[in-house]
Amino acid sequence: DWPAARRRERVAEMLELVGLTDYASRRPTRLSGGEQQRVALARALAPAPALLLLDEPLSALDARVRIRLGEELRALQRRVGVTTVMVTHDQQEALALADRIVVMSKGHVEQVGTPEDIWRAPENLFVARFVGDMNFFTLPGMTAKGEICGIRYEDVRVLEATELSLRDENTRAARIEAVHYMGRYVRLRLLLQDYATRIHADLPPNEAGGFAERDLVAVRLPKEARRVWRDESEMFGETRAAGGGE
Repeated sequence: DWPAARRRERVAEMLELVGLTDYASRRPTRLSGGEQQRVALARALAPAPALLLLDEPLSALDARVRIRLGEELRALQRRVGVTTVMVTHDQQEALALADRIVVMSKGHVEQVGTPEDIWRAPENLFVARFVGDMNFFTLPGMTAKGEICGIRYEDVRVLEATELSLRDENTRAARIEAVHYMGRYVRLRLLLQDYATRIHADLPPNEAGGFAERDLVAVRLPKEARRVWRDESEMFGETRAAGGGE
């Protein structure tokens, strides 16, 4: 139990840490949502815990406040140096704030890794489908029987149709079915002509300006950006057949 003087000193330290020194006399009802979250964080840090658990600390905030407070939370955690476990359903939040991410499904750990590991090298189809946007397909020359291939939208390259003359195993002809302006990028929906397969590509606006719906284009699916997994639906079917035979 701390003496009163030490408690006051600690309160002042915590308010300075979370940037609320000027709000020390303000009542809770006069604080914004972001300020209330800072107070809650200060209270959690005050006893100097060895481990800090944050359960969706940014979920109740609007988008702009969430981004700013998330950046502040990350900087604060680095300054204090306390190991922090943060539970979140927001993928971008996890990717931006975490040193290591644990992807879970129904109480089972699917993958543990750095944000880059989780994004660039998902270990199974659940993680690949759960985190971010990815195309899934089977194509001759890219997948064998019982396999499924995946590639992130942003890794798909869309080129002028003239590039089809240099066609290789990584390039396919496609027709643009839709063009959606998304602000920071333009999303194309494409139908691969030979295989009736639809995929999406996210392009920077300066690269997408020359493309329109119904254009014939060349789509490159770089080998180094593709991931291949065993098709889980086939695996499940084989397991059931084995079980039924017993």
